Order: sequence, then C-alpha cells, then structure tokens
Amino acid sequence: CNQVPFLLSFILHNSLNREDSLTKISAADLKYWSQTSETSSGELPELLRRLITNSVGMDNIECLELPSGRSVSIKKGFDGTVRLRKNTPIFKADATYKIECGQNNDTKDKFKEDFKKRTDNLKGEKFDGIFVFVSAAWQCSNRIEMIEQLKNEIDPNHLWDDVIIIDADDLESLLDNDYATTAWLLNKMGKPHTGFDGSDFFWDNWLASTRIPLDESIILARNDFNDTPNKII
Repeated sequence: CNQVPFLLSFILHNSLNREDSLTKISAADLKYWSQTSETSSGELPELLRRLITNSVGMDNIECLELPSGRSVSIKKGFDGTVRLRKNTPIFKADATYKIECGQNNDTKDKFKEDFKKRTDNLKGEKFDGIFVFVSAAWQCSNRIEMIEQLKNEIDPNHLWDDVIIIDADDLESLLDNDYATTAWLLNKMGKPHTGFDGSDFFWDNWLASTRIPLDESIILARNDFNDTPNKII
C-alpha cells in the first residue's frame, strides 16, 4: 500500500513535467476531426463529459449522463442530461440541461430536427429545463438570430426555459482552460504534440515503450545494494 503514492507520483511527475506549452486545439481542428474520424460521434459526449468534470469536480455534479462510444447508438432518448451544483462558463448551477449531439456535415439541419422532435415530445407541457445542441462540426455565426427564429417557429409557447448551442468555437475556448482534456483529445486525434500529457496516456505509452512490455514492478522495485527509498525516475 505504501508503494501506491510513489507509483502515482512517478506517473504525474513524468506526465506533467514538460517545458513546452501544450499544443492548442483550434475550432478548425475540431471540425476536421468531426468530419474525418469514424469514432468522433462516440467521442464527442466523452469530450463534453471530461470538460464538465474537470471544470467543476465530481463533488459538484448532481447528474452527468453522457454515454459515449458504442453506448451512443444503444441509448434511447436524449444523448445526455446534465445538472450541476456549481456554475461553469456555459452550464449554470441547479438547472437541468438536456443534451443532443451532432457531428454530421448537415449539423444545422440536425439541430432543427432534434429541437422540433424533442419539443413535439413535450406535447404542450412546460419542461423545467434547457435544450442544448453540441457539435464540433459547426461554427454557428448567427446563433442568437437562429435560436430566436426557431423558438418562434417551434416553441412559441416557451415550453423550454432556454435553448443553447455549443459549437466548435465554444469547445475550443473550453479546451484552452483544460490541459488534461486537450491532451486526451490530441491523442484521440493522433495529433503530435508537446507539453502536458494525460497521465493515462503516459502510463500506457510508457508500459509499451520496450520490446518486452514493462509493468509497475519496475518502478516499485527496491535497490538491492542499499536501503535508500525509491526516487522518482
């Protein structure tokens, strides 16, 4: 048990100790990823989940349902639900957010279709929540006008408390303040980068860096020639 803190310190020391600044992910990078990666549709919910978790911490999450990977095609209903106890730049505390994600080239049309479908499902009953559409494939230049127009066309009775779009520009801004998630996404993109690297990716890569795969016993091994405690490599 005494070796666990040492193992963690080794991983963190090597994944955090970088002189260079972390490679930036731009909105253009996000759009390219969403249009060329076969797995981006399943990874977008995980991206949002990581951004939220790292922003507020687990103690301030009341509900964070954002299935990713293969679960995206299995889950019925909304793509996710978010309810937090602490404000973020986008999500406010004590509000319920219903999430829909889109990674297609026709993202604008999907936004309209999803909003109409979910509004029709309310069957005229007021819902105490906010509709959120998330896409890394879209840079929405006229979101205020578009949202207001759709509210008037689809939700004239204001069944939703509000409607929010999170596009590639928003995701870029959120990533700028989240090094861990940026490092994770850079690895998912297969994009070479310098600076900070996520501890999980560092550990997996370090274990596989030799012809004979390493394990934690190499790090935790004691020096046979003296009683000096382990030092971080």
